[in-house]
Amino acid sequence: MTSRRLWLLAPAVALALVSCGSTTTAVPTTTAVPSTTAVPTTTAVPTTTAVPTTTAVPTTTAVPTTTACSEANLSAGLLATYGADCSGKDLIGATLTAVDFTDANFTGANLTGANLTNTNFTGANFTDANLTNANLTGATFTNANFTGANLTGANLTNANLYGARLTYANLTNANLTDATLSGVDLYGATLTGAINVPNETPGG
Repeated sequence: MTSRRLWLLAPAVALALVSCGSTTTAVPTTTAVPSTTAVPTTTAVPTTTAVPTTTAVPTTTAVPTTTACSEANLSAGLLATYGADCSGKDLIGATLTAVDFTDANFTGANLTGANLTNTNFTGANFTDANLTNANLTGATFTNANFTGANLTGANLTNANLYGARLTYANLTNANLTDATLSGVDLYGATLTGAINVPNETPGG
């Protein structure tokens, strides 16, 4: 009788044990993970830079074109001095310093007392020109022609007269201190009172 009661109670106890046990445990099955992160996809970058495309450059330069040789034109810088024709012109006391008169023509011109310092007269023609008391210091007269020119009292200190022709020129009292006289033709030239003329005059 007792064993039968125990047998009948066994299922109830087993059921009670099952019902009393913890059959489930709360386990989180998902975790909230941010699936995306806000990332800036574009950045404002300047795509163009203002660059000046043109620069104002003077396209033309005023160049003297006149060959009208006068002290006014020379003073205003209007004379095209290279190869200028100043033959027979009255240029008394004119200032023609540091100018390029290469191959210019001063035949018979009056340059009495003119200031011609440091000017380039390479190949220029001064035939029968009057250069009395002119200041020719440091001027270049390479291969210039002074045939019959009057250079009385002219200052030719440091002047370059290489290859110049001074036949029958008047150099009375002229100052030739440190002047370059190599190849100079002084045939028939008057050198009375001239300063620092070589003892053996080239071409004389």
